[in-house]
Amino acid sequence: MRNIVNIKALNKNITDNKRLNFLNGNYLPNIISQKLTKNVMKLRDEIECNIIKAKQIYPQVLDLIDKYDNACNIEDKEKCAEIIQQLSILSGKHITENDLFEHWEGDGTEELVFRFCLSEPPTLVSPLLEQELFEIIQRICEPKYEPYPELYEDMPYPKEWVKEWFWIPLNCVYYFPLLEKNLNLPKSFNIRTDAFGDNDAAPIEILEIILKAMK
Repeated sequence: MRNIVNIKALNKNITDNKRLNFLNGNYLPNIISQKLTKNVMKLRDEIECNIIKAKQIYPQVLDLIDKYDNACNIEDKEKCAEIIQQLSILSGKHITENDLFEHWEGDGTEELVFRFCLSEPPTLVSPLLEQELFEIIQRICEPKYEPYPELYEDMPYPKEWVKEWFWIPLNCVYYFPLLEKNLNLPKSFNIRTDAFGDNDAAPIEILEIILKAMK
């Protein structure tokens, strides 16, 4: 796991307006300029992923997935369709048969279930602050548990899975779509590969790539 950019380098990048163009106004209203910090911050409630809700519905979704598996084994198509409808209602997402089969072989059961439990990322009324964007980038690159103390309270899922795999569905299902929905990026710009494709890039470098793409 990569170390976060040191505070001297961070301060240098913050004050280097020619390099990052933080203050030239080109990114408004998509990004509102704000001083950056490397400390873990609490995002606005409308931005934070609702982990508490995900935990609450996890046991029910897990049970439905198990029932769906059994229905598939006996080729009960009517029961399968009924369970898919129940999953959609419970999760608040439009879940299809393809959604289940797409991840069935590649994902473990816990990850598949958690993907369905995570809420849809919102389209924000107020644009992201630079600090909020930077915080999301850091969470994607360097997962920390501080923003989610509720993860370890009455866990319905295996603790070891949380340590090793929780971040995969959180990034893929929530954070990346959140940025894709709320940043005014060119259609040709793929944020997952063009901004986050270099595993050695520091969060501040990824921020710079995104801001330049938004010019």
